[in-house]
Amino acid sequence: MQKRQYCYKAGMKTRAFLEVSILIMLAESSSYGYSLMDSITEFNIPKSIGAQGVIYRVLRGLEAEGLVSSKWDIQSEGPPRRVYSITKKGKEYLRTWKEQADKIIKQLKFFIDKIKEID
Repeated sequence: MQKRQYCYKAGMKTRAFLEVSILIMLAESSSYGYSLMDSITEFNIPKSIGAQGVIYRVLRGLEAEGLVSSKWDIQSEGPPRRVYSITKKGKEYLRTWKEQADKIIKQLKFFIDKIKEID
C-alpha cells in the first residue's frame, strides 16, 4: 500500500499552510518576499516549499485576491524592493481561517479519541 504524503480530505495542503503563514508574518509586520522566505521555516514549512519562486507566486496570488498589498521601497539602500503588507480583507481571512481550523481540530480530536478507543 502506497503511503500518502498528506490528507486532502482533512484540508492539510501544504500550499494552504504556506499562504496562512505568509499572512500571519505580514500581520506582524510588512516585509519583503526574501525576508518571508527566510522566516518561513519558523512555521514548519520546508525550505523547498517556501522557495523563492513559490513565495513570490503565492504573494502575487494573495495580492490578486486583495489579501495583501505591495509597494516599491526605493528609500532603502540597494535596488528597489517590493514591500508587502496585509490588508483588512487579509486580516478578516485569517480570522475566518482560524474559525474553520478550530472546527477541523475539534473534528480531528473526535476521530483520534474514537481511534484510541479501538486500540
